[in-house]
Amino acid sequence: MAITSPPTLTNLSRVDKAFGCHLVKAYENIGSDDSNLQSFFIRPSHHKIFRGELDSPLVFMKQLGKQGYFQQQNQTAAVTLPLIYYFRDISLASADPEHYGGIYQDILWLKDLETPYQLQVMYFDITYRLVFVGHERNHPEQLALAWYFFINQKQHNHHKIPLIYLIADEKFTAEAYIREPETLLATDISLDPHQE
Repeated sequence: MAITSPPTLTNLSRVDKAFGCHLVKAYENIGSDDSNLQSFFIRPSHHKIFRGELDSPLVFMKQLGKQGYFQQQNQTAAVTLPLIYYFRDISLASADPEHYGGIYQDILWLKDLETPYQLQVMYFDITYRLVFVGHERNHPEQLALAWYFFINQKQHNHHKIPLIYLIADEKFTAEAYIREPETLLATDISLDPHQE
């Protein structure tokens, strides 16, 4: 059996989007007596959760301003907070081979195709960082707590993230895992509100 088609690589953008959808799910059907938090919960997802490649909250906020994500309040520009943005580190690390077995290979026969696909699946670790932004400290804390609570509901498989791939117009589902949902490492990066 010869497999003659050139190899193709999937990219990580599907993982980025799937992670973002998982973030959105974490904040569905939640309410708060705090008006600022409630404004976050009722906002459309694209106005409260952002994906980017900036690890500086200040630079990120400036970028939002340039994109017009400001609302005028009493003749002053104010970003609608709280909000969340996430980004992925460019580094990769091999996943634990005891759990994932290194590189998995298989031959995939698809209907309506005479030539099979040869799949090579490699498990590796990638790191996402979440930045919770708010005017007051308790707002990022509450959002982080809600995320922590969500991913630790293992009975609902919230530590798993479904990934949908299309191969020759057929859908295949893989899974990503949040490896240590019990641990949430955080750093307080407070900004001077008058800093430009």
